[in-house]
Amino acid sequence: MKAIRDVPACLLAAAIALAGGPPGAAEPPSAPEAGLSAEYRLAPDAAADPGAPTAFRIRISPDSDHEALELLVAGADATCFTARWDGTGLRALLRDRPPGPDCAIQRYRLRDRHGHEFEFADAHTDRPYLPYLQSAGLLLPACLDAAGLPAPVAGFLGRRYERREAAATAPAAAPPPAWSTTPTVLRLDADVLIGTSRNFKNRDPGRRRAPGADYAYVDFTRADYLEMAQAGINTFDRVSPAQFAAVHDLPAFFDVDFFDSGTLRLPVPEVFFFSTFAGAEDFLDEPAYLLMGELEALGPDALTPEEVARRLERRVAQLVSVGGPGRAPTLNRRLAAAGIRFPGIELPEPELPIWEEHFSTACYQLRNGGSGIIHEGRYDLPYVPGILNETYRTAIPATPDSLFRIYFAFLRGAARVYGKDWGTSIYGQADREHAPQGLRMAYDRGARYLWFWSSDQGHHLPYEEQLALAREIRDYIRDHPRPARAGLVRGARAAIVLPYGFTFSISDWTKSRPAPLWQLAAFPIEQGRSAAGPSFYAVLKRAAERMEELLAAGVEFDVVVDLPEVKVAGYETLYYVLDEAGTREDPFPDWILWRRQLLAAGLAAFLLLHGAIWSIARRRARVRTALERPLVRCLTAPWRLVLPGTLALAFEVRLAAWFQLQILQFGMPETPFDVRLFAVAALALAALPPFLYWRRHLRNGRWTGLAFLLACAIAFGLELELLLRVGGVDLTG
Repeated sequence: MKAIRDVPACLLAAAIALAGGPPGAAEPPSAPEAGLSAEYRLAPDAAADPGAPTAFRIRISPDSDHEALELLVAGADATCFTARWDGTGLRALLRDRPPGPDCAIQRYRLRDRHGHEFEFADAHTDRPYLPYLQSAGLLLPACLDAAGLPAPVAGFLGRRYERREAAATAPAAAPPPAWSTTPTVLRLDADVLIGTSRNFKNRDPGRRRAPGADYAYVDFTRADYLEMAQAGINTFDRVSPAQFAAVHDLPAFFDVDFFDSGTLRLPVPEVFFFSTFAGAEDFLDEPAYLLMGELEALGPDALTPEEVARRLERRVAQLVSVGGPGRAPTLNRRLAAAGIRFPGIELPEPELPIWEEHFSTACYQLRNGGSGIIHEGRYDLPYVPGILNETYRTAIPATPDSLFRIYFAFLRGAARVYGKDWGTSIYGQADREHAPQGLRMAYDRGARYLWFWSSDQGHHLPYEEQLALAREIRDYIRDHPRPARAGLVRGARAAIVLPYGFTFSISDWTKSRPAPLWQLAAFPIEQGRSAAGPSFYAVLKRAAERMEELLAAGVEFDVVVDLPEVKVAGYETLYYVLDEAGTREDPFPDWILWRRQLLAAGLAAFLLLHGAIWSIARRRARVRTALERPLVRCLTAPWRLVLPGTLALAFEVRLAAWFQLQILQFGMPETPFDVRLFAVAALALAALPPFLYWRRHLRNGRWTGLAFLLACAIAFGLELELLLRVGGVDLTG
């Protein structure tokens, strides 16, 4: 297909020549019944910059079934593109902003500046998928007067344009080339957005396992984008000007990182007419996490949990309307950085979900803004059910099903209460064997966002794992088409209602102990008490018990916060755990916080007591008889054999679990040698005190020492098993 800019004597030549053409009589506009056509040029007093079209032509052609509205835009660099809408009532697009209900668009096409023609359609309905800026009334010029005729002056993208006055000798403007009967049809699926959070990947395969070690990254190429699209990824983040040509013809949404790289510039305003263009911001970044960091230094008397909740609500409202920490530069600001301005127009973002680690703050955040919530998914077993069961004395099964149902209850509940979307992102710390199930369960519960996190050391999910997960969930989506997403979001029969100001925190970083409210030391669940009377612990314990009951009964449930909107969200049953806690005085099990310390203290106490008893036994002047000597040996044998093995084993296993947590946070050692060194160092740390005491027995070959060595060997093997289960390292390499 011949490029528009190569068409001789076409509209482009006529439109760009406007500025120099001699004035003449005004061209009489066509009557609406016979269609209309008009050409406009940038007014002499209007400021021009790289994003300002110098001229445009509008034409509506009548048809037996529908009309065709064509807009051809020309720029100062002698390039142009054409957009075409087929439908009825199209004059409303040039008069109403946004168009009224009388406008019914049946097809939308775009011919880019290189002559490539695209048609955009919804993958589920085959209805036209329109650019999001059109719904805001910003893509088409306001150029019709009250009578429906071309006005002398038009407004387009914040500038003033004048209708062309035809010269007596000026050549007639030729129509644009005929539209192809076989355009590239891009079918877009906005029901499930599967995306990756950056525009680069890890250069080398495999996971970086050494603590603090990061990956080497390379930018996505055309081959990478094709591979991702084939795998089912349909959302590309932070596309650069150099990458635009690699994504513009794919059935996938994209947002842009910047508009001008110095050597390449995105085609503005042409990029706005791509229905796949999704603005310049991807999400609001962790409002709750950033707020908690700001409040961390405040003492217990500075704030209440309720005040923190109100601050978070205000923070999100401010981020959505004004900006601030966690908000990327807006579309207008990124355009201005490239020298592109649209005076008097604020170009909106199509949607702006919230990306957040602290899932239990979802209700507070979605109340005042954001199109949905996306959770940072570092899902791992058995820590989450384990810490809940140990803390709240429950018996929640340590299964992936329980894990995901608990997490998703908070996200889906907030989305339901406020009529918004939710989703999850898989991080590098998530269990690889359970991540596919998490994506499936999220999809079945109405999640819209299924993302993969890229960058930042152990948080990064390797590119090859992203592809594998994308293929797996796409296959599942193909084989399990779901009903309307909104109905699935409202699938829970019951909701557990936390008091306003409460969170139900399972820290991604401190799974060895329960987290305080809002992850702030000022609100410990061990001693904190709500304003209504019950302790923090009693309220959260009742919530955990309700989770256990509903999980066991197979009842779908959400977890929400006591806000007015909850009462009209349509739940059959609401469990207000503050009322259920009543006057219960459930003591917090303090031993949870001191397990490792108690084991270490027990081992130290054994060493002291064993030394004291053995010292007494060696005073042979008091135990001369043959009867007394065996009696003393029997009394001291448990101290010498059973207790050392038990305590050493228990302490070592707890220490190994702690090391496993560090690996989950910071990554696994990269080489088998590092793994061995890591494990031996952990073992030595636990074995050093008893070894120093027992060195004489080991040297003499006493079976007391052999028992100790056996216990340490068992612990060593268990620790290696834990390390390998997390890191998946082949020690034979």
